Amino acid sequence: MILKSIKLNNIRSYKDISIEFPTGSVLLAGDIGAGKSTILLAIEFALFGIRRPDLPGNAILQHGKNTGEVILNLKIENKNISIKRTLKRQGKNIVQDKGYIIIDGKKTEGTTIELKSKILNLLGYPKELVSKSKSLIYRYTVYTPQEELKKILYEENEIRLNTLRTVFGIDKYKKIRENALIFNRELKRKKSEHLGSISDLDEKYNQKKERLQQIKEIEIDTEKINPELKNLKEKRKSKKELIKKVEEIISKISKYKNKIDILTNKIDFSNKRTLIIRHEIKTNDEKIKTYSKKIEEIKIDSFIDEKTKEDELNLIETKSKILEKELQIDRIEYSRLQQENKNLTDEINELSISSKENIVIQAKISQIVEKIKNLPELEKEQNVIIEDIKSIEEKIFESKLSIDSSKKIISSINNLNNCPTCKQGVPVEHKHEIDEKEISKQKELSSQISHLNEKKKSLDIKKNDLLKNITILTTLEKESISLKEKEKHLKISTNKLIDKQKLKNDILNKIKTFEEKFKDNPEIKLDTYKEKVEQIKSDLKKIRELNTKYREKKNIIERINESKNNIENFKKENSKLEQEIIIHSKNKSELISKISKYDRIDEKHKILKDQNLKLEEEIRLYEIKLAQLNQEKKSNIQTIQLLDDDIKRKEKTKKKIDYLNDLQNWLEKFFVNLMTMMEKQIMMSIYHEFNELLKEWFSILIEDIDIKLNQEFSPILIQNGYETDINNLSGGEKTSVALAYRLALNKVINNMIKTIKSKDFIILDEPTDGFSTDMLDKVRDILEQMDMKQVIIVSHEPKLESMVENVIRISKDDHVSSVV
Repeated sequence: MILKSIKLNNIRSYKDISIEFPTGSVLLAGDIGAGKSTILLAIEFALFGIRRPDLPGNAILQHGKNTGEVILNLKIENKNISIKRTLKRQGKNIVQDKGYIIIDGKKTEGTTIELKSKILNLLGYPKELVSKSKSLIYRYTVYTPQEELKKILYEENEIRLNTLRTVFGIDKYKKIRENALIFNRELKRKKSEHLGSISDLDEKYNQKKERLQQIKEIEIDTEKINPELKNLKEKRKSKKELIKKVEEIISKISKYKNKIDILTNKIDFSNKRTLIIRHEIKTNDEKIKTYSKKIEEIKIDSFIDEKTKEDELNLIETKSKILEKELQIDRIEYSRLQQENKNLTDEINELSISSKENIVIQAKISQIVEKIKNLPELEKEQNVIIEDIKSIEEKIFESKLSIDSSKKIISSINNLNNCPTCKQGVPVEHKHEIDEKEISKQKELSSQISHLNEKKKSLDIKKNDLLKNITILTTLEKESISLKEKEKHLKISTNKLIDKQKLKNDILNKIKTFEEKFKDNPEIKLDTYKEKVEQIKSDLKKIRELNTKYREKKNIIERINESKNNIENFKKENSKLEQEIIIHSKNKSELISKISKYDRIDEKHKILKDQNLKLEEEIRLYEIKLAQLNQEKKSNIQTIQLLDDDIKRKEKTKKKIDYLNDLQNWLEKFFVNLMTMMEKQIMMSIYHEFNELLKEWFSILIEDIDIKLNQEFSPILIQNGYETDINNLSGGEKTSVALAYRLALNKVINNMIKTIKSKDFIILDEPTDGFSTDMLDKVRDILEQMDMKQVIIVSHEPKLESMVENVIRISKDDHVSSVV
């Protein structure tokens, strides 16, 4: 990894600046507070984004600015990479906005997390760092802020060890041990639960044995009952056959009796019908005599015409109604004319007042015309927007149809095994190629739909605004039309007034005509018509009464003829009935003779039925007993099945307990110890390499003090053969310890994690704080020994300028940093 350049915009004290980074050793020189550390923080922000609490947004964005950005250009394994990250202020908070990464000219935009994931992958850092707020590998290999350089040396032993475990990725062994102990406790809990559930296993075995013995006893009892039950059923079968034969005879007798009853009923019916017929013949004779007397009493022999009188009546009634109607209409018309005369008087008065309104209305119309003159243009603009919206909706619909079609193509090709044309198999690669093509097409269409929806939303807002204005102007236009109509009405009010006056005169003349007509008293003529109608009605009533008597006489003659016919028919029916009575009586006697042959059949049938009932009861008792035994057997079998299921479950649980015991023993006696041993071995390997490198780097800086690491990776200092505390050292010596510790840690991490791509690059923040002149001279040796492609040193020490290949000088004027 090599830095090429960085661009800062509104980052802390930098407004807008680009800085080029050459390879080799580079010194960022400048006074304290000039802005050197800002460049280092900007590099870290470009790589990993905001990281609380180490790198919050308010520590990067310039005060008073709403946006800021960093663009970092670097090279990793011959790949030219450009990273852009942005910041923006949202209320009281400062958040990251979307950025991008360009790799060999290929640009990829993404969220903060997406960019971080790509960059970690390029740097070869572990993937799990994506979700962590602190990148310890970067902090302990590439860049450690000045205040953190010494911090790890003064930490408590356990905190330091945990930090180093995390850096080297061996904290997982501790987590595995802790999780194994938690898992072991869960195993014990489960085992305890399972032991409680199998405590009654032996009792279940005994219960099953008892149930099997009960089934055996039931089967013995069943074998005793079955033969006896079989014998009883055979007896019942024989008895039922006898009963069946007897019942067949009884059925035959019953049929004979039914026939006798039918014949008896027929004979009785015929006898009764004969009596009725005789009575009917007598009744009809009497009717003939009665009707003959009535005919003699009715003297009229012909029908009198009623139509002439009815026509005369209709004519007089019509004339009367017409006269009455005309009189009624005249009265109504007379009342209407009087009302109309009154109304015209009111209208004439109103028209006289209306003309005064005309001037006011004309002024109002002029104002409205001025306001609505832009209405056609607004309506035209509205139509254009509506057409645009319609066009957008059609495009959205077409895009959605294309997406659905694309999904169907993907579904169809994925379900297709053989080509329908050539019958050959469809390769998976071909399917993937079509899938990728269609998915890309769907994304493009979805993006197009989103863009169109935004455009439609904007047009909808514009359309609604136009609609409001058009509605207001349309309302005014309608009001203008109404006012013009009113104006027109008022203009002709004078003509109307004349017309109304003329009409009133005509109406007064008509009223006078009606009053002259009513003087002749037309009601008298109407009364004359009514009296004549009543007289005709009286004459017509008498004619109708005579005609009714004539019809009655004609009807009586028809009834006499009907009675004579009835007498003849009754005599024929009576003769037929007497013949039927003789035949039915003979058939009845023959059936009575047949029944007498089976005198005691009912008694025999009863005896057989009683015997059969007794057999049925005995069979029922045996079957109940047998059913009880079968039910007991079934119940025992079901209980055994339940016991078997329970026993199987408990035996399975017992096997689980054995397995849990084995797993618990393996965890306690082997696995946890193995994790501890593996961690110790890895830590020991790290310790030896770390210890040797620490001695090597420290010996370059200071010759009269020896250094080594204890088991907690804390430095032990030996001066003149005695251990001395780090707090007893001078400022430069403390810095030397921290620098040597840092360089040794950098080397160990890079050696342990083979995938890291930042091995050739390091940043040293104030590495010579407190150094003496002699110690500063040894920095050149340090730089040569490091053998890195790019080293960036931040320092305000002037002497370092002669020891590095490149110097970038930073200054600050009026709170703004710049490169000199």
